[in-house]
Amino acid sequence: MEHFSLEKMREIRLEDRPEIESYFRAVEPVLSDYNFPTLYCWAPCYDLRWSVWRGYLVLYDRKEDFLFQPWGKPIEPTTLFDLSDALRAEGREGKFFLIASEFVETQRAALSARFDLQLSDPLADYIYQTEKLEELSGEKLRKKKNLISQFSRAHPGHSFADLSEGHIPLCRDLAERWYEKNAHLGKFACEREAIARSFGHFRALRQEGVVLMAEGRL
Repeated sequence: MEHFSLEKMREIRLEDRPEIESYFRAVEPVLSDYNFPTLYCWAPCYDLRWSVWRGYLVLYDRKEDFLFQPWGKPIEPTTLFDLSDALRAEGREGKFFLIASEFVETQRAALSARFDLQLSDPLADYIYQTEKLEELSGEKLRKKKNLISQFSRAHPGHSFADLSEGHIPLCRDLAERWYEKNAHLGKFACEREAIARSFGHFRALRQEGVVLMAEGRL
């Protein structure tokens, strides 16, 4: 049986996209972190590495010392146990992050015997249902709805456009001005690096987005 080793893991490169995405397509992850552009843009900050083990795509965060959920085919608790044991044998903690809740719920008894299961509540605010974003209904989204109304009244001639390479200099300038204004917070270095990498490889990553213009400004 194939033994997992950190030495076999390698950096995420643009040319790795077809192979990495083939493992995501095989199982269709439900978590937004499991897509190639996100992994590639954040890889330098977290020193993300990848390899193939027993037919699974294995992703590892060397900075925080955790493995992501393996992809490519359905996993079993023993899949995580074997990977965790291999990392511990190399002096690492052998912990996981971003495991699909559906898998945890169906295998909670087995997983609880080996792992301390924790829910990542702070990350939940990044996920919204499409219908709720369209309607902005409910107490939680009321502030967003009010801010949009204020903006529309202040800028009645605003417009939207698909993000293109021609917008990137404006986007870079806006991002840098925001970082300078919020430099005192001192916690956005990774975001800054990821955005710069995304813009730097905009076409290769096949990025998409929308820009909002008002009075000729982004």
